[in-house]
Amino acid sequence: MISDLAGVICDGAKSGCAFKLATAAGAAVQSALFSLRGLCVKYTDGIVGITPEQTMKNIGELSSQGMVETDRTILEIMIRKQFPEV
Repeated sequence: MISDLAGVICDGAKSGCAFKLATAAGAAVQSALFSLRGLCVKYTDGIVGITPEQTMKNIGELSSQGMVETDRTILEIMIRKQFPEV
């Protein structure tokens, strides 16, 4: 699941959240089906760690350090939409 949805970001889009939730539900079903067949993303790929704990640590790092500029950019876009130049 994490390797599939790690790139999904919160952008304050309200109705977009519902769309993202539907995407996550579909990914959960697909992940379960993959698991039943013994398929997974290897720990050598992306942010997936060798253990679930390492994966969570990687997500924490991505969230706390890597998303700072993304958050600023999303906020700038939202403010610009509220106060468009005339």
